[in-house]
Amino acid sequence: MCGDQAVFECPECYEQEHTDLSSAAFCQPCSQTIHKHSKRLKHMPVELKMVTQLGDEESSILILKGILCVQGSNYTTLSQPPRTSRNSLHNSTLPNWLSFNPRAATNDFTGTESVSHIPEVMLVESVPNWLSMDAYDCMAKDINTIPDNIRQLLHSCCMCVYSKS
Repeated sequence: MCGDQAVFECPECYEQEHTDLSSAAFCQPCSQTIHKHSKRLKHMPVELKMVTQLGDEESSILILKGILCVQGSNYTTLSQPPRTSRNSLHNSTLPNWLSFNPRAATNDFTGTESVSHIPEVMLVESVPNWLSMDAYDCMAKDINTIPDNIRQLLHSCCMCVYSKS
C-alpha cells in the first residue's frame, strides 16, 4: 500500500477484495493498520519468506533466449536458435539470432504501389553486443550508432524469455 517492501501477505484480504496480488501484500505497519478494521480482525497474515542469498547449489545463470516485440498490431520475435553440431549457423563466439516478422512489408513486384505482408525470417548478428553495458554507454553518447533492427528491438520489446544454464 505504502510502497515499502512487503513482509506479510494475507490470503483472506485477497479473496475478500478480488483484486490483484499487490492488494494482499503488506509491509509490517500497513499490515497492522489494515487488519485493525472490523472486517479483517480474524484475518491471519502470513510472513513472507525472503531469500537473501542463494547457496551454490541453488544459484543459476539465466540466459536470454528470446524477445517478443509488439509494435502496433504487429508481433515480432527475436530468438536464439538452439546450437547443435548439425545446425550451427557460423563458428562464431557470439550466438546468432533470428528475427521473425509475420507481417513484413514487401512489394508484390507487379509494378503497383500495393504492399503485401509476407512472413520474414532474418539473421540478426551481434544482439548480445547491443544488450551489454558497453553498448548502453555508446548509445547514451550517440543514438545514431544503433542499427535499425536493434533500435526497433529496444523500442518495442515487451517480454523476454530466459533459460537456466
